[in-house]
Amino acid sequence: MYMQSNQILNSEDHANFLRKNEKNPADYRPDIIHQALLSILDSPVNKAGRLQSVYVRTEKGVLFEVKPHVRIPSTYKRFAGIMLHLLQKLSITAVSKGEKLLHVIKNPVTQYLPLNSQRIGLSYGSEKLVKMKDYVKAIDDDTYLVFVVCSKNSLFFPPLCYQIMTCILLILLSFLPLPGWCNGPWENRDRLY
Repeated sequence: MYMQSNQILNSEDHANFLRKNEKNPADYRPDIIHQALLSILDSPVNKAGRLQSVYVRTEKGVLFEVKPHVRIPSTYKRFAGIMLHLLQKLSITAVSKGEKLLHVIKNPVTQYLPLNSQRIGLSYGSEKLVKMKDYVKAIDDDTYLVFVVCSKNSLFFPPLCYQIMTCILLILLSFLPLPGWCNGPWENRDRLY
């Protein structure tokens, strides 16, 4: 995500501006984050209370936390407005409780993850293809599972974010399969990030 005169730049609305500034419009896709958050937060895993937290890191390196009980607006336009507010004010607070629902935090993300966690990078660029059901079954029950998902090439992942890079089908070509993915073999796990 990138701000320009109080707007979040995106490939659909700002393609000409981006091209004039020698930027690739395909690199400006905050709609992907919107769809991913909608899918993850509406997943059976989250509804069962097993999702501990969601962290988003922008290409510019801004890291923010999304609480699992946040309701993301269904329209992209409203979502973009909230993201703009978040990037300007550094947090979105619940009106009734005063709780920070989304807030910018300091890098690196690894400082917020539990010590006893297995960090798994998911990328269609990985050469290691695994059956996730078998993979998750082999991990100890008291280990937290941390899935690192990137909307781009796996080279974008900060190296310390994952311990194992794997590929499960072509999930990262689009976040549309995420609802099914979030209902995967880990839905019975208690500790997911």
